[in-house]
Amino acid sequence: MLEERGGGWRATQTGVTAEGHGDTAADAAAAYCRRIAETGERRASGATDRREESATADAGAQTANDRGGRDG
Repeated sequence: MLEERGGGWRATQTGVTAEGHGDTAADAAAAYCRRIAETGERRASGATDRREESATADAGAQTANDRGGRDG
């Protein structure tokens, strides 16, 4: 989740204690990813977020770039 806070951004994920902070949303997300890579922390077992639940609705959707993502 990306949140704008006090002139900066914070990146978090449900079930994970790590956070990333930055001047932009992209900086916060990159800092979050670096933190996860450094600590090896993963989401707690059984934790979910809305994004994961909604992903099942797209499970059969064809992707635009054949790599699992959508371009454009």
